[in-house]
Amino acid sequence: MFTRYIRIKIFLLVSLGFVPQDGAGQSGYIAFLGDSITTGAVSHEALSFSKSKLWNVFRGRTSVKPSLVRYKTEVGDDIPSFDTPIRLNPTTSEFFGPTSWVGLHLLNTWSQVYIDTEEYSWAYILSRRLGYPADKMLFAAQDGAKMAAGVRQAQRVLNYTGDVVPDKIFIFFTGNDLCGPGIDFMTPIEDFSQQLDNTVRLFLANGTIIGDQGVDIYVVGGLGVIQLIQSDAVLGKYVSAREKVMTCKELLADSTSKEMNSKEKEYITKNPDSSLFFTMFPSSPAPWCPTLFSKNIGATDDQPQRLANRIRSYRKAASDTVANLSKTIKDSHQSNVRLHFLNSGRLLTFAADDIAEDCFHLSLQGQAKVANSLQKEMQNESKH
Repeated sequence: MFTRYIRIKIFLLVSLGFVPQDGAGQSGYIAFLGDSITTGAVSHEALSFSKSKLWNVFRGRTSVKPSLVRYKTEVGDDIPSFDTPIRLNPTTSEFFGPTSWVGLHLLNTWSQVYIDTEEYSWAYILSRRLGYPADKMLFAAQDGAKMAAGVRQAQRVLNYTGDVVPDKIFIFFTGNDLCGPGIDFMTPIEDFSQQLDNTVRLFLANGTIIGDQGVDIYVVGGLGVIQLIQSDAVLGKYVSAREKVMTCKELLADSTSKEMNSKEKEYITKNPDSSLFFTMFPSSPAPWCPTLFSKNIGATDDQPQRLANRIRSYRKAASDTVANLSKTIKDSHQSNVRLHFLNSGRLLTFAADDIAEDCFHLSLQGQAKVANSLQKEMQNESKH
């Protein structure tokens, strides 16, 4: 408990700017912009919708440290040890007032300490394989982020490096642009394209490229997240939730229930300090993305198909944006900047073991599947 307390204090000090966090003027970095897939959120097996298990994690009774044995077994890579990559905190340009500033940092810190296992993320796996040490991995990604956050995350990277553009940059926003209280709250396709364009242009306009090898910017197409609600394998996955074992399908079907069951009440009786947490924390992932799980007001039977079409439109928008920017770069004779669109993720089919215990994020095995797919695509591209 004391160790976790110290870790939180260090994170808060770094977040609020009292501890130096600076790689100014250095090169050789690999940077990642994106959302909870990139941060490795909820990929640790200890995190689920069993509120007693979560409470034990948040109290420091259950560790969420990454396991080398598990990593070797599920990823297939034998690494000697884990080194934590660099997480980039919000910049002063994201300041909207004292309350939002403190709140944003607290949320960022809480996620980093309890929710995210960066060492289990596709970004960490791929970085290790590409030969990057942890102190050269820059994670600007943030849980729950949409494409609109791309510019802010890009600025976090440049702030850290002193405006030096990393050797490799990955931009991977997987599905939060679909989420909202209603279907009309999804990010419009035109906005998605413009936000991606602005993100890439910020690096090119404000950054300095050091060295002869130039810069590679990889834009990654979205995953088939509709599998979470349509795949029999995913829906049939057994997880620990609500103090019992149930399938993901049962967990989602029970998403609107706020009534505690007998086991949950029993736990609170024995652990009264957990009462507020049990009351406030959701019982399923549905509130995180109501539109995906058709729990929004005005949901229709064809909503999953509409979301699937929107994912395809986002992919096309990303591909077109990369093509247009590549032409602009070529016309300006910037031969040291190369843009790539990686779209192999659209072909991935996820099994039960690829999905995390919350039925919403990817497990370590699922993260490895994404890393394998992207690495193979990059290798194939380099041959042509």
